[in-house]
Amino acid sequence: TEFSEGSEKNDETVKIEKKIIKTANISFGVSNYKESKSNIDTIIVKHKAFIASENEYNSEYSISNTIVIRVPAENFEKLLADLEGEAEQFESKSINTSDVTEEYVDILKRLENKKKVEAQYIELLKKARTIAEILEVNEHIRVLREEIEAKEGRLNYLKNQVGLSTIT
Repeated sequence: TEFSEGSEKNDETVKIEKKIIKTANISFGVSNYKESKSNIDTIIVKHKAFIASENEYNSEYSISNTIVIRVPAENFEKLLADLEGEAEQFESKSINTSDVTEEYVDILKRLENKKKVEAQYIELLKKARTIAEILEVNEHIRVLREEIEAKEGRLNYLKNQVGLSTIT
């Protein structure tokens, strides 16, 4: 996918890799919980994944476990297939993808523009002569810095969600 990232001075087309968030929910039954749990732990390690959370429930008649796994996006399908291989009684599976490429590119561009404006205010600060001018420019810089940090936070969140898929 190509996105045009132009400025007033020059137009250039930059190729941006699609940013896809993948999630899956799978539910299945097994006859030997301990053995299956051990196998699942091995599968998780095999695919360079990790357990983000785990909730085990024991009742008089059964044991159930909800495991949230974070896996590098490139290993998502392979890990999911291996987990399905553990199922003795398959109950359900759902897979969702969300393309956040447009949002990602938009945030990058807005971040770049905000940083340019911040640099201009920093230059203005160097030229400020009165305390009132200094305070006014510093306030603009503070507001921009908050906006920049918020955009960087959202960008980091998207990078994490794209880089590591979630399987529950």
